[in-house]
Amino acid sequence: MSSLKIGDKGSCFYCAKDFTGPSFYVMFDGEKAFYQYEKINKDSIESFLGDEKVFFDIGANIGLFSLYFKLIYPELIVHAFEPESINHTCLQESIKSFSMKNFHLNKIGLSDVSGSAQLYIDKMNMGGASVNQAGADRELAEIKLSTLDDYVTNNNIQRIDVIKIDVEGIEEKIIKGGMNSLRRFKPVIIFECMHAELNENNVIEALSELGEEFTIEQVMTQKQVPLSGFEDFAKKEFESGLVGTEYLIRFK
Repeated sequence: MSSLKIGDKGSCFYCAKDFTGPSFYVMFDGEKAFYQYEKINKDSIESFLGDEKVFFDIGANIGLFSLYFKLIYPELIVHAFEPESINHTCLQESIKSFSMKNFHLNKIGLSDVSGSAQLYIDKMNMGGASVNQAGADRELAEIKLSTLDDYVTNNNIQRIDVIKIDVEGIEEKIIKGGMNSLRRFKPVIIFECMHAELNENNVIEALSELGEEFTIEQVMTQKQVPLSGFEDFAKKEFESGLVGTEYLIRFK
């Protein structure tokens, strides 16, 4: 574990063994990476956040979203979820370094059931750990799981303004495990969609089961995507060479 000083505010901790994930960017681009990493995605949700609002960072990694927004909005309430031990420890140390309050870091994964699961850890990419992507080059670790609904109930959560989901292929399961909370709070949601995987991981289909109206926006183009034509749109994007990208959900 290494650290990067962020101005006079504190230090961001990262894994020096990461070759492609968030830690890699911090290691080679320094403070610039802390502020610029996935900046277009950060910009898309910043206006929905603010002091005393509530941000759920699901798949927080080393905290390049959560820490960034906490520095902008010191009174922002963060609930971050990172089950992988090295990333969790890095984020834990960063929170201490910045002396951040109302930052609730959870060493659990979210899914459609509570319990436990095997986490497959990519030794080359500390941002690529997944519960459904096995491989000979991956290490195994058992992790605790919760549903979003169980977490909300057990922690007496009274509001959620924005949810960021980046969990390497189980985004749909997280939605299905949080239907009551999503219906109750109607948060803005930003998630990564892999266009060729909609048969196994279709967030839009799961959200449609809520019975609530919402809009879909492709973050990088700011283009509105029709709900009824999302699968066709995703297919065309994949055929054009775009494997995956982020989408923004806003409930009406």
